[in-house]
Amino acid sequence: MFFLAGSTGLFSAVLRTKFRDTEQLERLQRKTKALQERLQTARNESNDEEMERLRSEQRGLMKHQAEMVKGSFRPMVWSLLVTAPVFIWLRWVFTSPATAIVPVAFFLPVVGHVAWTATVVGPLKV
Repeated sequence: MFFLAGSTGLFSAVLRTKFRDTEQLERLQRKTKALQERLQTARNESNDEEMERLRSEQRGLMKHQAEMVKGSFRPMVWSLLVTAPVFIWLRWVFTSPATAIVPVAFFLPVVGHVAWTATVVGPLKV
């Protein structure tokens, strides 16, 4: 179980770092911050033309940011190809331990040695 958890976590982390463009994200954040400062200056000077131009530029940056958010979902989909089968297999092992390859039992500090499907207190399962 620890091997599966570590491998799926490592796979997800590698995919996220591979598909994520941090330089582009930093550039977008710098542009947004500079734009907000210029917009605040235009507001203080009551320059309506400049404010309108800056707002249209802000809308363009927001569209670009939305595209980057869409791109951040791509690594999640790829990591699901590995993690979903692992979790499905783990669920099968824990819910029907009699058919599993290895009998699954767990040691709880207060309760002792129990199976994953055992009931601890009332409707609370291990």
